[in-house]
Amino acid sequence: MENLKENSGNLTGRSETIDNFIIEIRLNGNRSFKWIPYNQLNEIEKIGNNFFATWKDENYCTILVNLKYLFNSQNITTNELHNEVMKYSICKEYDIPKVYGTSQDPDTNDYILVLQERYCKQCGEVYTYVTDRWCKPCQIQNLKGNFRNWTSGNEKIDDIIREMQIKINNPSDGIFEWITYDQFSNIKEMDNTIYSALWKDGPLYYYCGRLQYTEVKIFESRIYGISQNPDTREYFVVLQNYITLFPHFNRRCCVKCVEKYTEIKNRWCKTCQIKNFKENFRNWASGNETIDELIQEMQLKIDSSKDIIFEWIPYNQFSNVKNIENNYAIATWNNGPLYYSFVKKRYTRNNSDKIVSLEYLLNSHELRNNKEEIKHYLNSLKKEFKVYGFSQNPDTGDYMLVIHGKYCEKCGIKYMDIVFGWCKPCQIKNLKKNLETSGNEKIDNFIQEMQLKINDKDNIIFEWIPYNQFSNIKEINSSLYSAKWNNGPLCWSEIKYKRDTNRMVNLKYLHNSQYITIEFLRNEVQQYIISFKENKKFLKIYGISRYPYTKDYVLVLQDGYCEECGEKYTAEIECKWCKQCQINQLEEILINRTSENEKIDEFIQKMQLKIDNPKDTIFEWISYNQFVNIKKVGIEIYSALWGDGPLIYNSNEKKWTREQNKEFTLKYLYNSQNMIDEFLNKVEVYGEIFKIYGISQDPDTKDYIMVLQKTYDERYCEKCIEKYTEMKYKWCKLCQINHLKAMFINWTSENEKIDEFIQEIQLKINIPEDIVFEWISYDQFDDIKEIGKTIYSALWKMVRVYNNIFKIYGITQNPDSKDYVMVFENSYKEYAKNYCETCIEEYADKKYKWCKPCHIDNLRKHFTNWSGDERIDEFIQEMQLRINNPNDMVFEWIPYNQFKK
Repeated sequence: MENLKENSGNLTGRSETIDNFIIEIRLNGNRSFKWIPYNQLNEIEKIGNNFFATWKDENYCTILVNLKYLFNSQNITTNELHNEVMKYSICKEYDIPKVYGTSQDPDTNDYILVLQERYCKQCGEVYTYVTDRWCKPCQIQNLKGNFRNWTSGNEKIDDIIREMQIKINNPSDGIFEWITYDQFSNIKEMDNTIYSALWKDGPLYYYCGRLQYTEVKIFESRIYGISQNPDTREYFVVLQNYITLFPHFNRRCCVKCVEKYTEIKNRWCKTCQIKNFKENFRNWASGNETIDELIQEMQLKIDSSKDIIFEWIPYNQFSNVKNIENNYAIATWNNGPLYYSFVKKRYTRNNSDKIVSLEYLLNSHELRNNKEEIKHYLNSLKKEFKVYGFSQNPDTGDYMLVIHGKYCEKCGIKYMDIVFGWCKPCQIKNLKKNLETSGNEKIDNFIQEMQLKINDKDNIIFEWIPYNQFSNIKEINSSLYSAKWNNGPLCWSEIKYKRDTNRMVNLKYLHNSQYITIEFLRNEVQQYIISFKENKKFLKIYGISRYPYTKDYVLVLQDGYCEECGEKYTAEIECKWCKQCQINQLEEILINRTSENEKIDEFIQKMQLKIDNPKDTIFEWISYNQFVNIKKVGIEIYSALWGDGPLIYNSNEKKWTREQNKEFTLKYLYNSQNMIDEFLNKVEVYGEIFKIYGISQDPDTKDYIMVLQKTYDERYCEKCIEKYTEMKYKWCKLCQINHLKAMFINWTSENEKIDEFIQEIQLKINIPEDIVFEWISYDQFDDIKEIGKTIYSALWKMVRVYNNIFKIYGITQNPDSKDYVMVFENSYKEYAKNYCETCIEEYADKKYKWCKPCHIDNLRKHFTNWSGDERIDEFIQEMQLRINNPNDMVFEWIPYNQFKK
């Protein structure tokens, strides 16, 4: 406070009260608030009810200001003055003017508030935009006054321009105007109706220094006005020339309508495409008004270049029409549908001879009555199929919907996979014709039975596979071999099945199966799957073969058995990862790595045995000398480069390799060498939350270290591994409470009840913004002043700053009177406005500073035997205690002698 007084210099009021008031305003956040000598205010004039002036401050800066005279304020209280100042802002805002300071008229002694210029000098009203000193009514009036200075020669055009001008709402709005054609030079054609030109004067923009519009040569994207070619008499709109000013315009904006492309990459403009469709409506007709309306409505719904263009398709565009059901047919559409070419940047047709389905609409002659029903059906159909449009059979007169190949062109049955045109009956029929046979009728029938189970294109085709198709046959165990299947299995490729050649497979020999029963074979096959969509840990089966020498049957399986141990791969089969073999491999790799502590080594081995797939992290003992560039980054947290790096499974080479020189986080656990069990428990907990690579030990301190991924989960507290209560501030409630508990021994009020109360309040914190209630020794306070009956202000040497919030910090004790004292934030103005000085309860009515508890207490103190009748007195007391606000009547006993005629 003393510092602020020193900095105030000679700019002070005439009284100590005003000086203290200015300092108080500064302490509340407005550090620029000052006393402004009256002789610094010049050219004072009154316009309407407002005062204007120029303020030339001590730095010789001239500022236009408004003055608010506080008439008859010679004896104004600081409280009243404070209320006036708080009506304004401490910084420039659009709706509330800034208050610079206060002054005083030397003649009348009235105080004056010096405010940011807020009122328009022309009309005396508040500026529409205070910061820009822009007054909408005056600007519109200026534009109206200028109407007589220009004309287009066309009354309607003039009316449009005037209407556009008076629509302005802010100083950044463009002024739409009539622009004479001779203002343009260098006119060049860029498109059918688009030209570029230089505008000599350029558009108008608002300059707040002059409070008027002026011309500018560099401008933003706007519609500036209308002009007319004097030769052709054609009117045109004047727009900013993006194409010449900004090279990227032609890539981002449509040259036809100058709007931003709906799809910039494809230069597709929805507005222009819809306009083209509308213009093209007259070039086709179905002959039925309802159908035409539906087509037009569907075309106008496009949203992207990938949308299908719904259209009228003449029936002569179809060939090879085949009826397949009562209301369905398939046909070849000779021209094919429209699609947007990303190369040509326009709609074209190049999918000639496209197979489509035709769905006849019954009762076509009643289409008008069924329009909404057809529209509803059409919208539901579009969710499942591509619908290209309407057509009409010229012989029957029936209308039909043209749909993307919904039905198989060969058998007429609905595709099971419409997108890929996959038809189950046709595919099974093809398999019967083209696949090899075993020469055994029962086996062939069984294979066909398995093939009938396929339901989509991704299912495996179970088949008979001649044994000579296998090469590179290697024994895994007595009944299991690996081999290369030269032709490979059948896989669906867009429109037909193709073979995936040279596929590695496993051969499972069924010994002594020359006379196998179908039931036995079925049981063997059922252990495997034919669907890719099933659990990927199960083996797929491709078919059956037969070893020509022993005549034993062979099951042909997915390559899913480990060549080392003969066991089925543990993780997803495609990864070819065997858990047991990988654990054995790790034991060989890590055999020489030891912590020299039996418990630690056993723990590491236990962690390693938990791996279940190749992506799991390998937990290991890491020698401390593997770390370089060790840097402290937090409490117990360091970063370091690990020379060898962690073990990573290489699926191509089928072995573990190391990813060298990677950065990791080291978490030290101090004194952990003496608490091995506790340390290992903590490692296990960490392992459930973070990716942890192993354990190391500092050779100097012997502290154990956890090696974590570089960026561990920042949602968790580093100390207790619990989630932060407040992530933004990394604030952990549990740790903060533990810290407060640990600090209990560092303070005391020397009163057990008071100490317990403070501790109880401290442990109630929930968020970092909560005040930590505490014991504050009385010698922490300076400059103690009485400001209310029981309220004092003071400077707290170690105070924390909070803005605009009434808070309680703790309890202290006056060493002389021994009275306990509550310590509040220094906001007495706020306190006095909202809280009763007597009982510190919130006022029931803040306007009148009316406290219900105090008034009721006061009434109780004055209870007496007024009437001389106990029941009457009790009734009066009961009525008095019902008051709730200062406007309530106080019910009372009134002596008769109080009444006069």
